[in-house]
Amino acid sequence: MPIPPRGTDALLTSPVGPPILLPHWLRGGPLRYDAAMQTRTLGNQGLTAGAIGLGCMGMSYAYGTPDDAESIATIHRALEHGITLIDTAPAYGQGHSEEVVGRA
Repeated sequence: MPIPPRGTDALLTSPVGPPILLPHWLRGGPLRYDAAMQTRTLGNQGLTAGAIGLGCMGMSYAYGTPDDAESIATIHRALEHGITLIDTAPAYGQGHSEEVVGRA
């Protein structure tokens, strides 16, 4: 999908959910795929995590039948792009998303 010019709204599509309208004032300009991931310090013991995380609820039940192979590929792609914060919980598919993260 081509990136709309700065100052225009972008319609982001997803294979598992409805399209999302990202207003130009929130987007602030063209998306950059070459920028380094910003990090945040968690607590006071030096632990850091990426400023952007990957939510895994959709890898278990939230958007229909889960596809474990696609979920694992998504996790690998996120790690390639510097995402180090992976959000999951035992409640997501009764632990299914945690099992998928573990296999990835």
